[in-house]
Amino acid sequence: HQRHDLEGGLEGGLEGELEGDAGAEASAGSDDDPWAAALLPLEADEQEQLLDRMFAQVDSAERAEPPVERAEQDEGAEPAKVIPIDRPGRRLWGGTLAVATAAAAALLLWWGSDREPDQTLAMLPDYATSELRGGEAAVRGEPSEDRTLALRPNGNIDWVLTPTKPVVGGVEVALLAEAVPAGPDPVFVARVPAQVSGPGALRLRGPLDDFVALTPGEWRLTLVIAAPGQLPTSVTEITQADRGDWRRVSIRVKILADE
Repeated sequence: HQRHDLEGGLEGGLEGELEGDAGAEASAGSDDDPWAAALLPLEADEQEQLLDRMFAQVDSAERAEPPVERAEQDEGAEPAKVIPIDRPGRRLWGGTLAVATAAAAALLLWWGSDREPDQTLAMLPDYATSELRGGEAAVRGEPSEDRTLALRPNGNIDWVLTPTKPVVGGVEVALLAEAVPAGPDPVFVARVPAQVSGPGALRLRGPLDDFVALTPGEWRLTLVIAAPGQLPTSVTEITQADRGDWRRVSIRVKILADE
């Protein structure tokens, strides 16, 4: 009886230790096993590290494949018939590669859907007027459209626009001038020689008639901002098309008659 109790106690203690070890390994698995970690939400740098660890395991599996051992034959002995079979190492390597490829593809698919679209294809950010000077007025911040800038046709204007976030790939600018209230035909300039900074800020600085020639009266000036090659080509296109890849910012000016 004592021996039976002792053996039972040892078995119970051993099972408890094994269960504890298994639990510890399971809890550590998510940290050490990149395949398990692939199912967890990841930051951008962790995603790249995870891919590196996945393919590192694939490389180590290939290097660990056991070499083929050839059995020595006695001289004069009849050659043995060889039946080709798949080696376990080859099956392991093939399975590991398949799992790695599937896991990496799934990870990249999930990763790609979570990231922002390619910057060259994404729509431009919003723009706003950050500074406006000319004639008798100087406005900083975001002047509303009902604030009117009074200047002569050849008067200097300094109009600065900034995007809500940096722009990649450059921008081009067109200008549409519309009489307020409706009167003379709209004036469209297909390409305005605006200054463009690296992050995408825009500046029109100089005599107004360097950018557009207007008759005396009140006008709404609208800058149309687009990626290179995407600007409108006519007044009809800009007034009728609802293009999500264009950005428009407007101000009002009053053109004074020359004295």
